[in-house]
Amino acid sequence: MRTTLSILFVLFGVSGLRASEGFRIHSHEFAAGSRTDDTTLVDTAAIHTRAAADTTSSRDTTASADTTTTKAAIDTVVTYSASDSIVYSISTREMKLYKKGDMKYRDFKLDAGHININWDTAILTAEGTKDTADNIIDQPIFTDGGETYDGSHVAYDFKSQKGRVNVANTVISRSYYHGELIKKYAKDVLYVENGRFTTCDKKDPDYYFQSSRMKLVVNDRIVAEPIIMYVDGVPVFALPFGVFPARSGRRSGIITPSFGESQDYGRYLSHFGYFWAINDYMDLTTTADWWMHGKYDLKTGFRYNVRYLFNGSVYGSYAYEAKGLPGDPGRLPQTNWNLAITHQQTIDPNTQLTANVSMSSFNYFRTTALDYTELLQQNLVSNVTLSRNWPESGNSLQLNLHRDQNLQDGSITSSLPNIMFSHNQSYPFRSAAHANTPLDQLAWYELIGYSYNGQFQSNASKLADTTSSTGFDKFSTLGALHTVSISASPKIGFFTFSPFISITDKMYGSKTILYSVPSYKGTDSLVAEKVRGFDNIGYFNTGISTSTRLFGIMQPNIFGITAFRHTLQPSITVSYQPDFSKAFWGYYGQYDSLNGNPATYSHYQWNDYVFGGAPQGEFGGMTFSLNNNFEMKMKSSDTSQTENKIQLLNLGLNMSYNFLAKGYNLPLSELNVNYRTNIAGKIDIGGASTFNFYQYDYASRRRINKLLLSEGQLPDMTSFNLSFSTSFQGKKTQRTSESQPQAEDSVRSEQQYNRFYQQIQPPDLSIPWNLRLGFSYGITKPTPLTVNRYASLQFDLGFNLTENWKIGFTGGYDFIQHDVVTPAVTVYRDLHCWEMTLRWNPIGYLRGFNLEIRIKAPQLRDIKITKREYQNFGY
Repeated sequence: MRTTLSILFVLFGVSGLRASEGFRIHSHEFAAGSRTDDTTLVDTAAIHTRAAADTTSSRDTTASADTTTTKAAIDTVVTYSASDSIVYSISTREMKLYKKGDMKYRDFKLDAGHININWDTAILTAEGTKDTADNIIDQPIFTDGGETYDGSHVAYDFKSQKGRVNVANTVISRSYYHGELIKKYAKDVLYVENGRFTTCDKKDPDYYFQSSRMKLVVNDRIVAEPIIMYVDGVPVFALPFGVFPARSGRRSGIITPSFGESQDYGRYLSHFGYFWAINDYMDLTTTADWWMHGKYDLKTGFRYNVRYLFNGSVYGSYAYEAKGLPGDPGRLPQTNWNLAITHQQTIDPNTQLTANVSMSSFNYFRTTALDYTELLQQNLVSNVTLSRNWPESGNSLQLNLHRDQNLQDGSITSSLPNIMFSHNQSYPFRSAAHANTPLDQLAWYELIGYSYNGQFQSNASKLADTTSSTGFDKFSTLGALHTVSISASPKIGFFTFSPFISITDKMYGSKTILYSVPSYKGTDSLVAEKVRGFDNIGYFNTGISTSTRLFGIMQPNIFGITAFRHTLQPSITVSYQPDFSKAFWGYYGQYDSLNGNPATYSHYQWNDYVFGGAPQGEFGGMTFSLNNNFEMKMKSSDTSQTENKIQLLNLGLNMSYNFLAKGYNLPLSELNVNYRTNIAGKIDIGGASTFNFYQYDYASRRRINKLLLSEGQLPDMTSFNLSFSTSFQGKKTQRTSESQPQAEDSVRSEQQYNRFYQQIQPPDLSIPWNLRLGFSYGITKPTPLTVNRYASLQFDLGFNLTENWKIGFTGGYDFIQHDVVTPAVTVYRDLHCWEMTLRWNPIGYLRGFNLEIRIKAPQLRDIKITKREYQNFGY
């Protein structure tokens, strides 16, 4: 229970109290619930004093001083309290708070055993008190602007907002500071004498930085000179000065290198560089690796992000290496480079610009990759795309620049540019008033619609060619493609019918003609001649398709199963396409083959023609497909749901028959079967198969127009593949150890940044174990004489040995070659303020290990110890 005492002193009032005497208020002088008022000579300021007592005999005195009219030293209310007494001297204008003093002023708060305030000078001092055993208790705890300091003695000037704390400790942005003397020079500037800085929250920290002079700019940086790093109380290195970031996130600073020694290249310095946080929207990282004997690697990365407008990055690398010393026989210098660019921009709601560019020298990843994902890359694909949509009209335009680099043979194919325009399905005979009318209420002509797609493409290629003196064959091509589709979708009963016609037109600036000429050896040879001019290739196909849906339902109501449902979606398409290889169309030519028979060829079948030519062979037939969906419903244990629907199996079949097939063209196509299912939401299974219905003639080594079924044989399976994947993990737990905050990256995905700079990412210790398995098996059998098989298992296993230890295994096994594939072992140890990661590749091209121990705090993550030894690299 608390009672309030109000005493107002004014210029003239009660006699018997002189200004020189002052006054003392004791909490025990007033009983709970009592109230009195008095007046005496003091100053123009008013002092309101509240005293409290409760039934447990505890004492508390609380006061509030309003000094808004006193020399503007303190411009708002100051609230203070003490458990013993508050003493105010009228002559000196000093106030003293005894036992568990508490004072609040704006965002300033102080708790101390003894507090002394001089209202004339606006200076406050505080210190602890002694208990009966002569121990110091209630030492000052001082909070200013959300930052807390504790020490043996505190002094603070309200006018300048400067302060001083003796034998002080403070916590700022999850960093811990200790100093014999901390001076608050400005609002965000502290000076520390004989100071210590760490991010470890232990009473005896695992590591800290010691300095005789230290300057701290809050939420900016720490400058210290000299600086000594201690690990477990042992000094490990010293520098004449040091600059550290004082908060997590993006801060400019030097990236601390690691050191080591290589058998091939000698001593090295790795990952030394500078991170420049240019502003809130962009940053630049530059690092260098340097070996004493013939190798260096330079990397730079520029990232930017303006939220809701655009973001992207530019990463580049240049590497040089030469084994051996200058002048050694066989010394062969080699340079490699890599460039990666990303950009995403929303110009307006209907216009977007995206870029994903990646290119490198031929051997870059072979000489620099430290994981198999990069080492086994086959191609680098780049795309820059500007797209624009017009939703009202259904039109869209896309401008694309494409580049495909083959890392195996060095071939490069580029599309510069590729322009595509499309018009979505529209209905020219349907009025706007019927836009939302059901289809079965529309006239037949209102169901007729059309769509259009147009494309212009210019290609420049450099393909590997062993017959060329340069090793490559260079050529450029261009062409245009137009496709118009006209269709309708009337519904008759339970069936939907869709008559259609598709017209394709291709445009080129030349065509190629082959003819034979006699050679000096007495035999004819083929000569290709490119005839310049405008060439137009037009072809079409037409037909009608129909489809429907059939449902089968069974309701067993046993074992919690309420229903089975089987959905069938059959579709039949009858279509016709002429044989555009006939001379009438002019798209194909003939020449005399070596056996004297005429051979037919397309004028547009070479790489010079980006869209190819017209199709060969007449087709007049039927295509059939059947999709099956098997589902099950079960009673739900969740009261908010009545039933759970479970997908059992998706099974699809399709094949075609050409009634007009001639010669070697067989009328019945292969049967294609695909299937997919999921077991208990954990195991994904999928696969596909193809079956051929015709007999194989071993003499001519081809299939002939004679069905296997006529001989009582089943169709030949020409291909089969099956794969399954699954993943499991233990229940996520709450970590009891300190959770270090992650650096907030507002610019670009940290995954791309860490991959480029080969940063190791720690695993999640809150997951006690995890397992991912994948198995794939396949067989291809184009002929009974040719059989190819593959079977492999991939796995990723991780588990916690203890709360702070985690070990992981990744790799695979090839059951055909009986060989282990790309195995790797990862060991992680949480060392409270530190973390250790070991990655070991026991076999293969990347045989070796990478050991790294670093500080966990994001602002100090570049302080680390790294040891690398890889068989094929300079580590």
